Amino acid sequence: TVDRPSRTAARLAHRALALRPELENPVLVTSTARATDRSPTTCCAPVVASILTRAGFDVVVERDQANRYGPHRAQPGSARSELLITSFRGDGAPRRAGYRLVGTADQLGRAQRARLRRIDERLAELVGPDPSLPALAEAQTSNPEARRLLTEKGRIGEGEQLALYRRN
Repeated sequence: TVDRPSRTAARLAHRALALRPELENPVLVTSTARATDRSPTTCCAPVVASILTRAGFDVVVERDQANRYGPHRAQPGSARSELLITSFRGDGAPRRAGYRLVGTADQLGRAQRARLRRIDERLAELVGPDPSLPALAEAQTSNPEARRLLTEKGRIGEGEQLALYRRN
């Protein structure tokens, strides 16, 4: 089975394929998406690069990726188009100077994301807004409702929200 981060990156790659008329080869694919416990490495760029390559794009990557892609692909200076993948929190991907938002994808489903928001709202009521780790640990040991909510939140996971941008 394919993991959630890879499925999410694949959805972004398919958004990139819709840009075919606009993208000029070679296409630089980079990612600043943050690693999480469910996505310990930045898997997004490799998945997007692979899908674009299979679709006929000439993909290049940053120089530090030469060990994965080979020195012939680690030529970012040769790129004529650029795609950037980032992670974000909250409602809606932030604007980025010099980039146009192509699409977003969420590792969580709508129901899971909504449940996570409700859990966070209730935890803020119980423990306070933006609680510290010691405050959460204390609430987990002293408050059965907080313990239940934190356990449920752990089962759901954070689930990255990812954005795909094209450099203008």
